[in-house]
Amino acid sequence: MFFIFEITPKCDFDCIYCYNVWKEKTDYQQKILNVEQIKQLFFKLMQETEIEGITISGGEPLLYENLFEVIDFLNQHNIKIGLTTHGTLLNKSKIRKLIKLGVSYFEISLDALNPEIYHKLTNDNQLDKVKQAILNIKKYNTKLTVSTILSKLNIDEIPKIIDLCFAMSVDYISLNRFITGGKGKINKNLLKPSIQELKEILNIANQKADKYNANINISVPVEDCIISHTNYKNLKFGTCMCGRKKWLIDSVGNLRTCEQNINIIGNIFNQNFNTLKNSKQPTEFRQNNLKNNCTTCNFFYNCGGACRFVN
Repeated sequence: MFFIFEITPKCDFDCIYCYNVWKEKTDYQQKILNVEQIKQLFFKLMQETEIEGITISGGEPLLYENLFEVIDFLNQHNIKIGLTTHGTLLNKSKIRKLIKLGVSYFEISLDALNPEIYHKLTNDNQLDKVKQAILNIKKYNTKLTVSTILSKLNIDEIPKIIDLCFAMSVDYISLNRFITGGKGKINKNLLKPSIQELKEILNIANQKADKYNANINISVPVEDCIISHTNYKNLKFGTCMCGRKKWLIDSVGNLRTCEQNINIIGNIFNQNFNTLKNSKQPTEFRQNNLKNNCTTCNFFYNCGGACRFVN
């Protein structure tokens, strides 16, 4: 099993597309666990299922005061560890220590190279720090994914971002289809690209992937019946594994199917993981947003019916 662990809800960015569920459900519990509680949480989870990997996210995980201690603990139990961050809090010293303690891959958000567009999307002005963090990570020969939201505001930025990633020897580029969750619900009309705009972005990305032999992933699943994957042979399209092989644990130990889903299945501290994963709610989640003919479609294997929250 793979887990996303929202170690803290705190974030010093205010992205207008942010999918964090507490941006939508303002009464969502936003407390955090201390290190000993986190150890107890994952000790219990390790007894109940095999953990293949954990990606630590937030909020912004680098705002969690004892992050290094948590990573060291997970690494001692031979768990593959990733870190998802906006990148501005990373410096050479932190990167070096994170790698030494067990972080084997980083994911950094980079949504624009134009400072004005970057600010519109993130409400932050530290673009240069993000680019420097990318360079510093690659100096240590550590795996790095640069993730980019696909929105109306940054369509023209996508080819520039891909060019920069190639120049900086980034391992993977993750192009994330905009999902109308969290704060994105408020800004849907401003951000959501049309199908035609998505096709234009994918065409450009496909050409760049061919030119650079780059690993470009379309991480949020796209319906094959709407946009044929065979037209973009150089791109790697994802399928939804949420609530099946990939799960999310929030900052107090609640289990959810994915980052976008506000519905809590139960709490790991109080209930057995296998009982939770086989309960009614994940089963119903897997059916959410499926079209009537999805499961009989010849392309269902490709996209899995796409993201359960695209609308």
